[in-house]
Amino acid sequence: MSEHPDDETIDFLTHERAAIVEAALGDVTSRHYDAAGEPEVRRRLEALLDRALEALAAHDLTPIVSHAQQIARERFGAGYDLSEVQSAFNALEAATWTRVLATLPPDRFARTLGLVSTI
Repeated sequence: MSEHPDDETIDFLTHERAAIVEAALGDVTSRHYDAAGEPEVRRRLEALLDRALEALAAHDLTPIVSHAQQIARERFGAGYDLSEVQSAFNALEAATWTRVLATLPPDRFARTLGLVSTI
């Protein structure tokens, strides 16, 4: 039985998880995120990437949408500006794109980046 094409993307993102989170961590700065501290911001980015991987594996966006809704409630209650939260999502996506373009062969760019951007 052949591997599903998305399995390659899941394997890649799992293998590159630490590098992606580390790169994103350097781009997440704001008053609230700075106050939360690096270990907490790292945990949040890891959780976000894990939910993205769950959504990809399940071919269902529910895990990432539910997580985003939870984040919205928590951060709103803590006084975060929407732009702060969006910058964390953007940092993780940009770090993922960077790893894809630096690591994968060009024939895998379109599929992988399409999936990442959709999620």
